[in-house]
Amino acid sequence: MERAETSLRIGHQEEPSQAVFQALLAESLLDELLEPAERVLIADIAKTGPRNSWVVGDILRRIGFETRTVGGRQYVYTGGTQHVVDIGNSLGLEDEWLKRHDLNPMPPEDEV
Repeated sequence: MERAETSLRIGHQEEPSQAVFQALLAESLLDELLEPAERVLIADIAKTGPRNSWVVGDILRRIGFETRTVGGRQYVYTGGTQHVVDIGNSLGLEDEWLKRHDLNPMPPEDEV
């Protein structure tokens, strides 16, 4: 069900980089409270939307993630919770998991 919701969002409201990031977040978290997995198979991320693995890997590299091929399979390395949060924030995403894990939250504009 979550993959279907992610796929639906990809086609409707998000830019490709935001959609791929959200798909990475969904694949890297087994439980919303956990830290993201150290690495995620890019093919698994590509299954959630209309993009192939090559395009997904390219987008992930452009937004700041490292990718590597291990044993003939391509993985994205999350770089830890704060790295994931920083990239999500740079993409302008509103996500509960990002808010809970942001160590440097920006105050609302009316408080600045």
